[in-house]
Amino acid sequence: MAEMHSSGFVAVVLEREHLHFEQDLRSWFDAVRRRDTCSQLLAITDGAYQAGLSRLMHELADQSSPLVRQDHLCLVTIRGEKRPTGVVGAKQVTPVIEPYVEIASSLRSSQ
Repeated sequence: MAEMHSSGFVAVVLEREHLHFEQDLRSWFDAVRRRDTCSQLLAITDGAYQAGLSRLMHELADQSSPLVRQDHLCLVTIRGEKRPTGVVGAKQVTPVIEPYVEIASSLRSSQ
Protein backbone atom coordinates (compact mmCIF):
# COMPACT_ATOMS: atom_id res chain seq x y z
CA MET A 1 0.00 0.00 0.00
CA ALA A 2 2.96 2.29 0.54
CA GLU A 3 3.70 2.04 -3.18
CA MET A 4 0.16 3.22 -3.96
CA HIS A 5 0.52 6.20 -1.60
CA SER A 6 3.94 7.12 -2.99
CA SER A 7 2.49 6.95 -6.53
CA GLY A 8 -0.10 9.58 -5.65
CA PHE A 9 -3.10 7.48 -4.66
CA VAL A 10 -5.23 8.42 -1.65
CA ALA A 11 -7.97 6.54 0.19
CA VAL A 12 -6.13 3.28 -0.46
CA VAL A 13 -8.07 0.24 0.71
CA LEU A 14 -6.98 -3.39 0.78
CA GLU A 15 -9.58 -6.17 0.94
CA ARG A 16 -9.08 -9.92 1.24
CA GLU A 17 -11.69 -12.55 0.46
CA HIS A 18 -10.88 -16.11 1.49
CA LEU A 19 -12.60 -18.88 -0.46
CA HIS A 20 -12.39 -22.47 0.77
CA PHE A 21 -13.50 -25.26 -1.53
CA GLU A 22 -12.82 -28.80 -2.68
CA GLN A 23 -10.64 -29.28 -5.76
CA ASP A 24 -10.97 -32.42 -7.85
CA LEU A 25 -7.47 -33.20 -9.14
CA ARG A 26 -8.85 -34.73 -12.36
CA SER A 27 -10.66 -31.54 -13.33
CA TRP A 28 -7.71 -29.47 -12.14
CA PHE A 29 -5.39 -31.44 -14.42
CA ASP A 30 -7.77 -30.87 -17.35
CA ALA A 31 -7.66 -27.13 -16.62
CA VAL A 32 -3.87 -26.78 -16.31
CA ARG A 33 -2.68 -29.14 -19.02
CA ARG A 34 -3.07 -26.23 -21.44
CA ARG A 35 -0.81 -23.59 -19.99
CA ASP A 36 -2.23 -20.78 -22.13
CA THR A 37 -5.65 -21.01 -20.47
CA CYS A 38 -4.42 -19.76 -17.09
CA SER A 39 -2.42 -16.53 -16.74
CA GLN A 40 -0.83 -17.66 -13.46
CA LEU A 41 0.77 -20.58 -15.31
CA LEU A 42 2.25 -18.23 -17.91
CA ALA A 43 3.99 -16.29 -15.13
CA ILE A 44 6.03 -19.24 -13.84
CA THR A 45 9.10 -20.78 -15.45
CA ASP A 46 8.84 -23.68 -17.89
CA GLY A 47 10.63 -25.89 -15.37
CA ALA A 48 8.21 -25.04 -12.56
CA TYR A 49 5.24 -25.67 -14.87
CA GLN A 50 6.59 -29.07 -15.97
CA ALA A 51 7.41 -30.01 -12.37
CA GLY A 52 3.86 -29.15 -11.29
CA LEU A 53 2.32 -31.16 -14.11
CA SER A 54 4.54 -34.15 -13.28
CA ARG A 55 3.59 -33.95 -9.60
CA LEU A 56 -0.10 -33.77 -10.47
CA MET A 57 0.14 -36.74 -12.88
CA HIS A 58 1.98 -38.74 -10.20
CA GLU A 59 -0.72 -37.98 -7.64
CA LEU A 60 -3.46 -38.95 -10.09
CA ALA A 61 -1.72 -42.26 -10.80
CA ASP A 62 -1.30 -43.05 -7.08
CA GLN A 63 -4.36 -45.11 -6.13
CA SER A 64 -3.85 -44.36 -2.42
CA SER A 65 -3.89 -40.60 -2.96
CA PRO A 66 -7.26 -38.81 -2.59
CA LEU A 67 -8.59 -37.33 -5.83
CA VAL A 68 -10.41 -34.50 -4.06
CA ARG A 69 -8.47 -32.06 -1.87
CA GLN A 70 -9.34 -29.07 0.26
CA ASP A 71 -8.18 -25.87 -1.39
CA HIS A 72 -7.96 -22.21 -0.48
CA LEU A 73 -8.02 -19.12 -2.64
CA CYS A 74 -7.37 -15.63 -1.33
CA LEU A 75 -8.53 -12.79 -3.55
CA VAL A 76 -6.70 -9.58 -2.77
CA THR A 77 -8.12 -6.29 -4.06
CA ILE A 78 -6.31 -2.98 -3.66
CA ARG A 79 -8.19 0.20 -4.58
CA GLY A 80 -7.15 3.80 -4.45
CA GLU A 81 -8.26 7.17 -5.72
CA LYS A 82 -5.77 9.07 -7.85
CA ARG A 83 -5.42 12.57 -6.46
CA PRO A 84 -5.37 15.43 -8.97
CA THR A 85 -1.86 16.35 -9.99
CA GLY A 86 -2.44 20.01 -9.21
CA VAL A 87 -2.50 23.32 -10.96
CA VAL A 88 -0.08 24.26 -13.72
CA GLY A 89 -0.06 27.99 -14.36
CA ALA A 90 -3.70 29.11 -14.20
CA LYS A 91 -5.01 25.80 -15.50
CA GLN A 92 -6.19 22.75 -13.50
CA VAL A 93 -4.39 19.56 -14.58
CA THR A 94 -6.70 16.59 -15.08
CA PRO A 95 -5.31 13.12 -14.37
CA VAL A 96 -4.91 11.03 -17.51
CA ILE A 97 -5.90 7.77 -15.82
CA GLU A 98 -9.28 6.69 -14.52
CA PRO A 99 -10.18 8.05 -11.06
CA TYR A 100 -10.11 4.61 -9.50
CA VAL A 101 -7.59 1.88 -10.16
CA GLU A 102 -8.31 -1.65 -9.07
CA ILE A 103 -5.64 -4.27 -8.85
CA ALA A 104 -6.76 -7.81 -8.17
CA SER A 105 -4.57 -10.81 -7.68
CA SER A 106 -5.18 -14.30 -6.49
CA LEU A 107 -2.93 -16.49 -4.48
CA ARG A 108 -3.47 -20.20 -4.61
CA SER A 109 -2.23 -22.54 -1.93
CA SER A 110 -3.04 -26.22 -1.57
CA GLN A 111 -3.45 -27.75 1.82
